[in-house]
Amino acid sequence: MSGRIRTIKPEILEDEVTALLPDNEWRLFVSLWLLADDYGNLRCHPLKIQGAIYWGEKPSKDVGAALTCLADKGLIQFYRVRGQVYAHVVGWERHQKIDHPSKPWVPGPEDEENAEELHPDGGSSESLASPRETLASPRETYLRSRARAQAPKDLRTIGPKDHRKPDVATPRRAGAKPATLQSDWKPDPELLEALASKHDVDPERIRRVIPEFIWYWTRGDGTGKRRSQNGWAQTFGNRIGAMAKSGELYAGSDRAKDRKRAAESNDRQKAEAERLQRERDEQGERDLEKLRQQGIEPPAKRNVAALEKGIA
Repeated sequence: MSGRIRTIKPEILEDEVTALLPDNEWRLFVSLWLLADDYGNLRCHPLKIQGAIYWGEKPSKDVGAALTCLADKGLIQFYRVRGQVYAHVVGWERHQKIDHPSKPWVPGPEDEENAEELHPDGGSSESLASPRETLASPRETYLRSRARAQAPKDLRTIGPKDHRKPDVATPRRAGAKPATLQSDWKPDPELLEALASKHDVDPERIRRVIPEFIWYWTRGDGTGKRRSQNGWAQTFGNRIGAMAKSGELYAGSDRAKDRKRAAESNDRQKAEAERLQRERDEQGERDLEKLRQQGIEPPAKRNVAALEKGIA
């Protein structure tokens, strides 16, 4: 390990991608931050990672398959240098502030070699849960995942002794360099559905935010900001979350009207309860006054006097 303290921001709990990670993949993803050097890079052999993270218990899922899952979701990227497989944590520069970075522990993605096949240990027969399938950037993960879902089940994950290539052609990883938002940007349908389900609104309401989002980042105060494809999706999800928290997302919707009617009904019920309580209090005062006029001590005072007399 690098021995450095890593940062986990509260926003990770609001991120649509990490929120849907299974427990095993979540533990693996956060642990990779501790295994990475100050540039977000690390050696990515499944056995090496398993020994570093799961030394006290057996993982509930194959580590190679879990790494592939993280790559499919655009959280890490695989690359190969001199026959060995490495991984880069996507968005490392945004989430980890390293004031005085140390010397790199492993080669970086810029040192990647051109090769048709990828083996995590520089030529052994062990596979990184079908590494040939995971050489895609976050920009390509959506198309790849759809294509792989249509492939035969036995070809989706290639075991240590199974070197058959999947029928699905996989594009070469092109990198995930940050870029400005394009005027024709659109979030993935899966992200729209996830946001609509999370905030309990119609997906069409989420789509209406897209033009405003694009205008802000292409012509407004956010002009010139650069993010990866996954970064823009996360930024859009954060914007929707902020609108839901402020109520802006529900403005003009039936849900907003229902909330307003419910609030008004609660206010009326509260006011009625307070009125009834005041009437009971006033009636009690009138009854006590009648007792005083008749020379009768109020019950509460009689009880106290009797108790004091008994003690004496």
